[in-house]
Amino acid sequence: MSEKPRLYQELQDMIDQILDRLGTPTSDFANLFSSMLQMLQYIAIVRRYVDLDQGFMVVDTFEGVANGSSSYIYIENPENSGKVMEIIELSLIGSAKGKVRMYTPDRFTVTSQGSDVEPICLNGNDVQSSMIIRKNGTYNITGNPKGRNIITGGEKSKAIGGELAVAIGLKIRQGKKILIEILNDSGSSADYSFRILWVEYNED
Repeated sequence: MSEKPRLYQELQDMIDQILDRLGTPTSDFANLFSSMLQMLQYIAIVRRYVDLDQGFMVVDTFEGVANGSSSYIYIENPENSGKVMEIIELSLIGSAKGKVRMYTPDRFTVTSQGSDVEPICLNGNDVQSSMIIRKNGTYNITGNPKGRNIITGGEKSKAIGGELAVAIGLKIRQGKKILIEILNDSGSSADYSFRILWVEYNED
């Protein structure tokens, strides 16, 4: 059994004790307080995995993406990794606006793999992640996106840049993968960057 359920339970017990003192959380304050405690619970668990060298990050860019062109971020949890990848943050930043689409494995095939993006251990140690992150690959899209969003950053001479956070809390189990597409529809070339933070823990 993984360590995560135990950590959740310990923090949940603490939250329940505090809420018992507040009474039934029917007021706006109690509901807000409960939400804040849930967030603190999540942060504490993430910090625990970072301390155990199980937290990672990648940061990279797509430069000079032509108007009407797409760039792709490929994320894979390999077969037999024995790990669950839980994405804490996947943020996209553009110097202009763009459309963001997310595809599950049944909706794309890989034509060329592209280049690996090397993860950094968030605890500062020389520890390798089990996950595969790639960019600049080519893909055959065979179905509609599972999710859609936009980077609101303006267009042409009025481009001011924007940021978008997607896929927070998404779990990718071993043997699974996802594809993120960024389509530049700003009317001019633009730069985009991405940051992915995740923890990985043993599959139950």
